[in-house]
Amino acid sequence: MILLATGIEALDKKLSDVLPNTAAVYYREAVFNFNFDTLIFSEALTGSLPAENLLFEVRKRGRRVIFLAGESINKDLTAKLFIMGIYDLVFEPVTAEKVKEVLEKPRNFGDVSYLLTDLTISELKIESFAKSIETAKKQIEGIIKFLGESYRCTDLNEGLLEIEKLLVKEVLYEQDY
Repeated sequence: MILLATGIEALDKKLSDVLPNTAAVYYREAVFNFNFDTLIFSEALTGSLPAENLLFEVRKRGRRVIFLAGESINKDLTAKLFIMGIYDLVFEPVTAEKVKEVLEKPRNFGDVSYLLTDLTISELKIESFAKSIETAKKQIEGIIKFLGESYRCTDLNEGLLEIEKLLVKEVLYEQDY
């Protein structure tokens, strides 16, 4: 299945007309409620989860991502996408036909490496990106420990759901007394 996560309703409609077996989501966190092979993603999709974290979790699960970059893309984000193995970028004007072409003919690093010209190693910030995800996991573990439970966070979304479950349980307990 192809999951449309663009935040652009008209584009989602056109994509569902030209691509087989699609479903659409309207906020970032909903991506994890679907089993899909390919994610077509735009930063226009709303949600509280940062785009980089969402894409990291999707790629960690071995799913393909087609990133709709719009008119341009900054080098920091480009480097992070490349680190995650996301080479399928579509620039303005983004059309259903261009997306379908990229879907049918995946890009490789050689096709898009020109986007990193003149990039210095200090701009990559690879370590800080990986550390921020690990820090978020540790924060989730700390919150859950504070709530009186033990939990090892391996997935940000699952960890947030666990916190939500414990908070609901706590609120229901408080209402009983």
